[in-house]
Amino acid sequence: MENANDIKEKKREYLATPNLLGYLRILLVPVYLLIYYRAQSPTDYYLAAVVMLFSFFTDLIDGKIARKYNMITEFGKILDPVADKIT
Repeated sequence: MENANDIKEKKREYLATPNLLGYLRILLVPVYLLIYYRAQSPTDYYLAAVVMLFSFFTDLIDGKIARKYNMITEFGKILDPVADKIT
């Protein structure tokens, strides 16, 4: 059975800023698909591209934050590649 400190540590790991950015990247995929498949003008396609660029930007930022602030977690080592592949 896990004690209170272990539970707090796991929660802190799951809610680390780089991991939150990983969740955001995964959530951006359906947004992108919705915009792309419903696109009816070049502007809609540009908007879809902006969503993907934002996702790419968050990928860069999460890695920098994790390394700079020593927020590399075991869960993040799994989440980041999964988010990369989904994106």
